Amino acid sequence: VFSKPLNETKIAGYCLLNDVKGNPIAIAQVVVDRVVYSQGVISLMYVALALVGVIAFIFVITAVLLDKIVLIRLGALSEAVTKIQKTGENSKRLTVKGNDELSALTVNINNMLESIDQNTVQLENTVKERTEDLLENQKKLESILSASPDAIMATDIEGKIIEVNNQVIQLSGFDRNDLIGKSASLFIPQAEIEKVTNHMLDILAGKSSVIRFEPSLLTKSGMLLPSELSFNVIRNESNTPIGFVGIIRDLSEKKMLEERRFKSERLAASGQLAGMVGHDLRNPLAAIRNAAYVLKRRCSKCDHSVGWRCLKLSIK
Repeated sequence: VFSKPLNETKIAGYCLLNDVKGNPIAIAQVVVDRVVYSQGVISLMYVALALVGVIAFIFVITAVLLDKIVLIRLGALSEAVTKIQKTGENSKRLTVKGNDELSALTVNINNMLESIDQNTVQLENTVKERTEDLLENQKKLESILSASPDAIMATDIEGKIIEVNNQVIQLSGFDRNDLIGKSASLFIPQAEIEKVTNHMLDILAGKSSVIRFEPSLLTKSGMLLPSELSFNVIRNESNTPIGFVGIIRDLSEKKMLEERRFKSERLAASGQLAGMVGHDLRNPLAAIRNAAYVLKRRCSKCDHSVGWRCLKLSIK
């Protein structure tokens, strides 16, 4: 017997028929409906639908429970953290009910906020103390700059003025607002700019520690002020040059005193020369005067006709 499905609903069975002598004479075919197969297919479909329904039910239940137990609480926690972040009110604490990982996370966040509050208070106190120290140091520096008899000026690495004291304002005639942010070449005559630039390059290159020379500086009125300029480079903690500080000394009085001393020395030399000349002339004049006095006494009674004779005898 041989069977073979014909389609989804029919199946055929075949059998070889023999005669009385045992020789095959025909093939018998029997076609029946595939009832069992159809029922099996329907059963599998029902099983699949049931399985899909169960999976969908489990998914819905899981989603609902996840939303209720986790997502809603997590959203509330995220919203509370975002609110604290926007408002900056670290003193507020989070509240999440339950006894799971989210509640443990909430406790950790509250502990972190408490630590942040403590560190913030300490940082504010430290900043306040440092600010007071900075203000005090700034006042001391301003007092030192104001009390300095010399003009002090600070510039950045490009030569722009960032700080001056009152002596600079008095010497230059400029206002403070006219100087801050301007180039220091404002004080330097055109003939001195190249020399000052070369000195700045030398001090940046480390060829010298302090530069000191005597240029003539320009004032607001255009007058040339004789001065002594000494400047050095300003470096930060990493030893990188960030600017220059210069000290300006007014040499007007010194130059005037030197000129007066020079004139005094010239007058003294002239007086010494006049004294020497007078001394050299006084000795022969005194001798002539003495001789004239002697001649006058000897020739006072001589006759005028013999006066030259007496004078000649007296000289001999």
